[in-house]
This record gives sequence, structure tokens and C-alpha cells, in this order.
Amino acid sequence: MPVVNGKWVAPDKAWGGMEFNLKTAHGRREPMYVVKDIRKLLDNDVYTLKLGRAMAMDIEQAAVEMTGSANDALKELKATLDKFRSTIANDLTAIKSASTKVQSEALQMKQEYLAAQAVLTTPDFERAIANAERLAVALSAIQALNETKVSVAVFSGRDTDGAK
Repeated sequence: MPVVNGKWVAPDKAWGGMEFNLKTAHGRREPMYVVKDIRKLLDNDVYTLKLGRAMAMDIEQAAVEMTGSANDALKELKATLDKFRSTIANDLTAIKSASTKVQSEALQMKQEYLAAQAVLTTPDFERAIANAERLAVALSAIQALNETKVSVAVFSGRDTDGAK
């Protein structure tokens, strides 16, 4: 800060070329500004405009940064949403495929069950079961027989020694 004759002078006539009185208090070595001079600075139109411009620039810069951050967040959200939709689409396709397969197999099982039921309830199958039961009884009886010799002779009604 340029100080001339105990007064601080705004550089390059900034702040309208204002001069501010400096004083030292209670043996302090650093100069202190006089309150009325500081009030004069704050009431100055140039100071108000520069302060307003600086604030507007800060607000603009913050808005640009926030807009960039918001755009980045939107891009990340879109990428996440696209990934989620893709995963859901794959899951739905797999579920639909599994459902179709289960329905197809259930229908096929029903048809096979009805076909088996139709075969098992026919009169021919009932006769086959009855015959199988009789065969099982006969085989059990044959198995129970002791070893015996059975001779079978067939006669035609003629004399066996050759005489007619």
C-alpha cells in the first residue's frame, strides 16, 4: 500500500483517488485506519460497483462449476440407469424364457399323464393284468414242485408191438 505523508493513497487513482488517514495507537508500529475513512471507502460508489462486480463474478463462477457438476452427475446417473435397464431387460428375458420352458414342460407332463391314464384304464390292460396275475400264480406253483419225472406217452390207438 503506498503511503504518502501518513496517508494511504489508492494506487492508480483507484477508488476515485481517495486518500485514507493512518494512525498508530498505543505504541503499535503498524498503522491503523481511521474509522471515518473506512466508512468513506465503503460508501464510495466505485467500491460498491467493484464489490458487486466481484460478487457477481464469484456467483457466475460458482454457477458454472455447479452446472458442470450437475451435468457430470446427470451423465453418471444416465450411465447407471442404462446399466440398470440393461440388467433388468436381461433378467426379464431370462425369467420369461424359464417361465415358457416350465409351462411347456408342465403341458407335456399333463399330456403324457393323460395318455398313460388312458392306456392303464382300457379293458385290454385289465385283461393283461389278470393274465399276469394268473401267470405269477402258475410260476409260483411250478417253483414249489419237487423234482419229479414226468413221462408223457402219446398213443394213436394202435398196437404198440407192431400188430395191426
